[in-house]
Amino acid sequence: MLAPTPLLKTGIGTARMKVLVRALNGETLDFDVDSAEPMSTLKCLIESVQPDLGTAGSMQFTLKGQVLTDDNVSLNDVQYQEGDTLVLGGAVVPEAAPSCGMIKIGQGPKVPLTGRPGAAPSVGLQAVQITVSDCTNAKCNGVYLPAAPHSGKPVWYKAPSEEEMVVDGESASKDRGERVIYFRTKEEKWFIGDDLDAGGFTFVHSAGQSPMPPLRGWYNKTVLEVQISGISDGDLNPPAVLSALASLNEIQPWADQETCYVTMLKVLGNIAANPGEAKFCSLKVENAAIQNKILRFNGARGFLEAAGFRESAGALVLPTERGAQAKMAHELLQGHANDANYENIRKERAAKAAEEIKKEAAKPKARTYGGGKEESGGGPRFGQDRMGGGKGGGG
Repeated sequence: MLAPTPLLKTGIGTARMKVLVRALNGETLDFDVDSAEPMSTLKCLIESVQPDLGTAGSMQFTLKGQVLTDDNVSLNDVQYQEGDTLVLGGAVVPEAAPSCGMIKIGQGPKVPLTGRPGAAPSVGLQAVQITVSDCTNAKCNGVYLPAAPHSGKPVWYKAPSEEEMVVDGESASKDRGERVIYFRTKEEKWFIGDDLDAGGFTFVHSAGQSPMPPLRGWYNKTVLEVQISGISDGDLNPPAVLSALASLNEIQPWADQETCYVTMLKVLGNIAANPGEAKFCSLKVENAAIQNKILRFNGARGFLEAAGFRESAGALVLPTERGAQAKMAHELLQGHANDANYENIRKERAAKAAEEIKKEAAKPKARTYGGGKEESGGGPRFGQDRMGGGKGGGG
């Protein structure tokens, strides 16, 4: 999957222009600024007139779904046009040096959602950006940015489009188009909806065990794509991991798929439980057991490489200092395997029920005779029925 197209410099000359800025509380500000001035100047201007929105250094802009991370670019550089709106996220969490296995990405606006405290994460798997497409509810399609976690699981948020924004204190549309991707504990499912804990417009048929929602398997064929920036070679790569998991989910029969999960979980679990021990971090590619239980399956090698393994001297090797990365990959794989097992049980039960219905339908049909009595075979009985219910009668 291609990374998001970077914003290009346009070379447009200097000009004064009206700029609209919308804060997450719905408040809209407008400024008359020089289009060639850097974004840092606009942020300082916002801080001077509206200090409750945070300091200039804590602000982040989003334009048409694209997070603007460079304060040195100008309105011209990002192709801002009059009538566009810069969405302002405040109180960005300062970047911390990521620990082994954590993934540092471009930070998006911190989205509190109404009544929800907490800041969106800036590192880790839940800090990825998600794009939703092919949802039958068109307003669910678009780019979702990290928001504050909910029920111990990550949340992603998509702001309303410009047409759905609040205008003069009122929504321009009954459905504002705000959407969240979240995990609902009650059903143990991932949802895309317009409010937390209220169901949604689409969901995943699974037990929701994985700490990341799957790319495919959503109701009505909705599709998710994961985007991330700043990945170095050897880092755990969430888009590639989720894509590999989708391939693993296609392994048939289930016994083979289960064997692959169990074996890889053992490999990753050994690394996580024995940090720094090289003997657990190497898998010989030509080893018969490794080939039969892991590498012969589509998606298995891709998952290991997405987790940081690289081939060297005939073996797939994870650097010993990446033990925490193996633990993260283990958590993802374990959650996905649990979901896959749940789905397999559901399919087996459905198949068994269908077989029972088929057997029942194949049984001989009962035949009904006078008086409402049913007979499943043979002809009409004679004797007492012939004589009118068994009452005696002379010849």
